Amino acid sequence: MDETENTKTFLGKVGALVAEAAAIREEEKRRGERFNVFCIVDRRTDEVKTHSAIIRELLSPKGDHGAGTKFLEAFIKQIPELNEWRFETDKATAKAEVAIGKVHYEKNEGGRIDIAVENSDKLIIIENKIYADDKPMQLKRYNNYAKKRGKDYKIIYLTLDGHEASDDSGKGVEYIQISYHDEIIDWIEKCTEIAKGQPLVRETLKQYNNLLKELTGQNMNKEQQDKLTRLMVENTDEVISILNGASEWKKTIINDAIKGIEEAMKAEGMECKLSPNFQKGKDVAIFFSKPEWKEKAIVIKNQKTIRPWYNFYIGIGGNSGHIHKYTPCKKLLQSWEKPNEGWPYGFKFLRNEFRDWDRNVMKKMRNGEFEEYIVNLVKKILNEIEEQGIEM
Repeated sequence: MDETENTKTFLGKVGALVAEAAAIREEEKRRGERFNVFCIVDRRTDEVKTHSAIIRELLSPKGDHGAGTKFLEAFIKQIPELNEWRFETDKATAKAEVAIGKVHYEKNEGGRIDIAVENSDKLIIIENKIYADDKPMQLKRYNNYAKKRGKDYKIIYLTLDGHEASDDSGKGVEYIQISYHDEIIDWIEKCTEIAKGQPLVRETLKQYNNLLKELTGQNMNKEQQDKLTRLMVENTDEVISILNGASEWKKTIINDAIKGIEEAMKAEGMECKLSPNFQKGKDVAIFFSKPEWKEKAIVIKNQKTIRPWYNFYIGIGGNSGHIHKYTPCKKLLQSWEKPNEGWPYGFKFLRNEFRDWDRNVMKKMRNGEFEEYIVNLVKKILNEIEEQGIEM
């Protein structure tokens, strides 16, 4: 069998596994096993009110979960650096949103710690990131705070995929990288087992676990994932070929989606222009404008992050890649962030499921959900511009 036939056979087997997983999810949905209160109330990605709040509650020996120190002990065992550290849990406390003073960037101090767990002589600081970028010198500020406390300490940097903190935030700081994809999901499953005799806690943990699997793109059960992993191992050459083409695959999907949006906006008399560095994915922009608009445009842009295609937002800004300074006006929409010189009418991050153009968004770009969302969003802003008589 030649290489092409091998690849076709491999992809056919993967497709069968994907179809099997989809059928299982549908059956689980029919039985009510996909019911999830976090999704119903649209709190899936709220770092503070959902994820930090839940993790803090579970880590607290005095939490209403009734498990005492067992959840905290399971968390410590989950992370080798903490397990070797011998953190005593009996008199530990856990707090969320811990204020550590006014932010002074020049002094590297102040801010608000997401979760702090401590006992009489040791302190664990957890910085929790779902979609947000690092704030300026964030881990450096927390590191200085911990030093002043005089306790032995560990800083944990928690993200969906376990990536590093930005250099601005964490360079020179010793911290532990963990992910929701691995450590937290494993820990939640251990907590679920611990809570098997407490039905309300157990079922809440199951729902939270399902939410985390959705956020981290884990749509197969363990048996199916093991099958897929074995299939990939047995077809290593084909997998390497696919991985080598992953970057171009992603760019092609994004470019196809942008073309669809561009065609849809032509019907509104709008032009669509990309920033010159668009294909790099960092600090890029899409400009929507009308021929009669002199200097402003509706702009979708992302920030200078360590990862390409992440953290996109929308607003009214300059119609080119050059920095424009404007006198801040009132917000275009009440839900937008406060106006500034670059965004005179404020701005708003894209809805969470579209904010980071990761592998989960690639599927939405292919099935048209992304295009529909962006087109409707730009149309809504266009209507507001016309109704408020904003000079563009």
